[in-house]
Amino acid sequence: LFIKEYPYGSITARDIRQYLYQLDLYGYCKKPGLLIVDYLDIMNPVNATKNTYEDQGTTGGNLRALGQEGDFPVVTASQFSKQNLTVSIEDLSEFYIADSFKKVMVADTLIGMASTPEQRAEGKMNYKLMKSRNGKKDEIITLNVDYPKLLITDIFRKPR
Repeated sequence: LFIKEYPYGSITARDIRQYLYQLDLYGYCKKPGLLIVDYLDIMNPVNATKNTYEDQGTTGGNLRALGQEGDFPVVTASQFSKQNLTVSIEDLSEFYIADSFKKVMVADTLIGMASTPEQRAEGKMNYKLMKSRNGKKDEIITLNVDYPKLLITDIFRKPR
């Protein structure tokens, strides 16, 4: 596990590519099994336009290209529009993504996470498959969440 922190809003996919190159060059990691980026909305595109809609879509495309070139999956997060926080999990869709729908267009898979205050008190969280380029859509599953440990388990297992 390699963790690299950058200042807020200061990096592009090119910077991540350079970091991965250095890990390979110095013999630490030839190819990642998974790249997790926290999170897309605060990154910069390789060629910024200062247009949030365009830039976030381009950044998503830059991350997708990085994963395709290196043959590894890339996972990142985005947020829903704040005015839609009261939408039920059944009604939640990719159209509620904040700022740029272009992020949705370049994603292969999109999973929404939501819970009611009651579910949160019970340690539950809903996950909805909102987009899957090669599979099912609109499936909802509920998982256990141990919030203090950030441990997610299926509903058939008790959190540790």
